[in-house]
Amino acid sequence: MVAMSAVRVGRALALFGVAGVLVTASCTSAGPDHAVERRNCETVGRLLGAPPGSEGIWIRQISKAGKSGNDALDAAMRSLAAGLDRNDATRANAAITRVRTVCESLGLWQAYH
Repeated sequence: MVAMSAVRVGRALALFGVAGVLVTASCTSAGPDHAVERRNCETVGRLLGAPPGSEGIWIRQISKAGKSGNDALDAAMRSLAAGLDRNDATRANAAITRVRTVCESLGLWQAYH
C-alpha cells in the first residue's frame, strides 16, 4: 500500500512538473518582435522610394531580413527576397503587395519618395 502511494505521488509530481513547464512556456512565448516588423516594413517602403540605381542597399537588407515572429510578414519577406534574387518581377511585385498589406494592417506602412 505504501509503495502504491509513492508511485501515485511520483506520477502526480511529474504531471505538475509538465503542467508547470507548459504554463511557463505559454506565458513567456515571445510573439511578434515589433522592432523587426517595423524595420522590415520600412526597408520595403524605402526600396519602393529609392532613386534609380540605389536599390542595392535595400535589396541586401531584404535578403537578410530578420524573422519578426509575424508569420504573414515573414513569409512575404522571404517571398520578396526570393523574387528579387531570381529577378522574378511577378513574384517580387506580389510579395511587395503582401508586405504592404501586412504593414498597413499593423499601422507601419509609409511610402518614401
